[in-house]
Amino acid sequence: MQLTPNFRLMKPDGTDPVNVQDLNDNMDVLDAEVVKKLDKTGDASNVVNKFTQAGSRTNLLSGEKLSVSFGKIMKWFVDLKDVAFSGRYSDLTDRPTIPAGGIADKSKIIDNLDDIAANTQTGYMAGALAVKELNQNLAGLPTVKAGITELTFSGGNTTLTHNAGFPDTNYAVMFICDNVRMFPRMSTNLDGNKTTLSASAVNGSGAISHLEGKYRVMWIVARSV
Repeated sequence: MQLTPNFRLMKPDGTDPVNVQDLNDNMDVLDAEVVKKLDKTGDASNVVNKFTQAGSRTNLLSGEKLSVSFGKIMKWFVDLKDVAFSGRYSDLTDRPTIPAGGIADKSKIIDNLDDIAANTQTGYMAGALAVKELNQNLAGLPTVKAGITELTFSGGNTTLTHNAGFPDTNYAVMFICDNVRMFPRMSTNLDGNKTTLSASAVNGSGAISHLEGKYRVMWIVARSV
């Protein structure tokens, strides 16, 4: 008689007499072992999984053994810092230094640009009034807008609509026409969005004539301080 390698079930030889007790014993073993097997949709709450911590942090892979997967997960948890579990700021390492009093300390807020320039200490910040003053100062810096436009001159005059949107007339326009020798003259019609341009051409004989017709104009509008 032979025995199976796993559950040691009895396998009678062809010449062995049939023994009903042997069959019953095999059935008892099978019945006891089958209930230990986990179905694909079974309850694994009592399954024991033995594993050891992985040597390095690596991602999980589909199809690997549970013991390997849990070993990887253990490595990630072991390497996590205290703050990952406590959520406390005090458990952080390399924490930034926060000035005593922080933003709530109004003595650290400076609302004058001159005071800001003179103060070189750390932990201070510009207040709303200082930021407003800075924006107003920046608004006075030169503003430039440029483009290339085809314009039609009549009697040496044309209107350039540049839509610069300047709030006043404190700006200047420079323009150049292709293939034309020019004496540019600027009118006083400045409304912040368009400008009347005046130009004269010099012919081959040196005579001056008003510019007529369409010309491609390169223009630059600059608002002064």
